[in-house]
Amino acid sequence: MSTVDILFEGLNLNLLIERLKKHGVNIYHVNKLDQKHTVIRIKYKDLSKAFAISQNMWYNTILGYGGIIGLYKKLKKALLPIVLGAVFMVAAFFSDRLVLDIKITNSNKAQTAQILKVLDGAGIKKYKIVNVKDLKSVQESLYTGFNQISFVTIKKSGNRLIISPIYKKSPQSVDKNKSIIAQKSGKIIKLVVVSGTPLIKVGDTVSMGDVLVDGAVALADGTIIQQDAIASYQMVCTAYSEITCDNDTLKESVIAKAIFDLGVEEDAVLSATITPAIKSKNTTTYRVSVTYLHFKEF
Repeated sequence: MSTVDILFEGLNLNLLIERLKKHGVNIYHVNKLDQKHTVIRIKYKDLSKAFAISQNMWYNTILGYGGIIGLYKKLKKALLPIVLGAVFMVAAFFSDRLVLDIKITNSNKAQTAQILKVLDGAGIKKYKIVNVKDLKSVQESLYTGFNQISFVTIKKSGNRLIISPIYKKSPQSVDKNKSIIAQKSGKIIKLVVVSGTPLIKVGDTVSMGDVLVDGAVALADGTIIQQDAIASYQMVCTAYSEITCDNDTLKESVIAKAIFDLGVEEDAVLSATITPAIKSKNTTTYRVSVTYLHFKEF
């Protein structure tokens, strides 16, 4: 059973009670506070009838509910902030991931169309929800699908998705004064870039003179600026030397001379192999292969 407690205010409250009973309002309890104030508990379904009877003669104020309707009102009051908070969190979560605009910088019409095709294939387009996994997948697709892209950043600024590719340059277009240039030929095993755009990655094999890090940098809004590249790298290099010596010369001495002639620091040597190439009556010419570590610090 559902009930409601109503505070009635006015004169001649006994007349009000008689009228309520006369019109079939179920009254369960009457609590007279004073001459002008009385609390009456009635059946909840009779609420509108009680308000109509007391209109224009007595003021009324609902104090509370009982029974099932009371429980419902309490649960509604308690759950409303939780529901609203959950709705707000969900809305904020999805609004942050919603893409309303896509901006592709530093690209001509053909390049832009190709990038948009990759995005479309990944299900990324305007008015769609995207996540970090989708963006990483697109980044990998751009690297593998476009040989001319050396570096690409994908950022979200509000609801705008900004894609900033940097395309490989011809040797003539690279500002080598602002770039990191390979001083040796070898395989890159470590690369740390503080400033600039890497044109290679760990595991790549480079030749002496190749540009490793370009000074070009893509800003958050997609603008490309030129500045001095700052980076450190390590690479494994292999150099060869031919040493001719007496037949009785120890191989260790041959290797030591080859390392010295190549200008390699002994501490940087990883391995060395020696192979006889030409042997005469008194001398032997050896071919020495030296594998060593070359690095450039900041």
